[in-house]
Amino acid sequence: MFSICPKKFSSALNATLACTILSLGVGTAEADDEDIDAVLKTFGKSAITQTSETAKIETVADFISSDTGKRTFLIVDGDDSGKIMPFDVVQKKGDKDTHFVHMGNGDIATVLYVKSSVYRSQQVDSDSGSIAVFEPAEPVFLSSQPSGSTVDSKIKVKVAPVSSPTEVSHQGELRCSYEVLGTFQVVSPAGKFETVCVRTRYRGKIGPADVDDSRYIFYAKKFGPVAIRTFNHVEAMIFYNKVKQKSLLLNSCDLVSNDAAHE
Repeated sequence: MFSICPKKFSSALNATLACTILSLGVGTAEADDEDIDAVLKTFGKSAITQTSETAKIETVADFISSDTGKRTFLIVDGDDSGKIMPFDVVQKKGDKDTHFVHMGNGDIATVLYVKSSVYRSQQVDSDSGSIAVFEPAEPVFLSSQPSGSTVDSKIKVKVAPVSSPTEVSHQGELRCSYEVLGTFQVVSPAGKFETVCVRTRYRGKIGPADVDDSRYIFYAKKFGPVAIRTFNHVEAMIFYNKVKQKSLLLNSCDLVSNDAAHE
């Protein structure tokens, strides 16, 4: 979800590709080493504890009814540790089912509400001036999903400059695996929350880059995401090898209720 763009990059691999892959939150095989126990440790002692290995999400509306508005997250591990990252979720004018997620690093994700579930259809990377489009849209948060069940999908990814979105510079395919891991208590600067954790893993290839990564998001009812872990590793041929990771805890929120928006 976060964009990290290298200042210099070998001409053998376009910098736009590296920036965009990192902004997608996808990378290579080292991410598999980050199982849930390793992930919890990155948030600090007792910040997140598992309370049950089972959970069933009847409807995502329970968790995202107050999804628009401003949030800030404290980066507690990884790159930029100790800094605050703002998030601002804005509803598209005239379309209650499309929201834009503005992240503090300048990235913008387009989030769709389809059949009571949440998907990401594209992401803009501000540093590289690129846009990645997912076809079909990537599952982010799904209704009627119990723990232990995995939703697998194949997603085609096309990367193009924002200034010329029809000119595809790189493309490929990801195998996306979505799973609910159970319930967790999250203690953050914004308070204590009971959450469910969703893990999304990606494998595939975009242009010359092999992809294998994971993302963990902890959702609390009426608040949405209150903790996030991303692990991004881009490796392409012999010219580029970059690892980025972040763990974030909700620091503050000023949300607008949209209880009726997605009924």
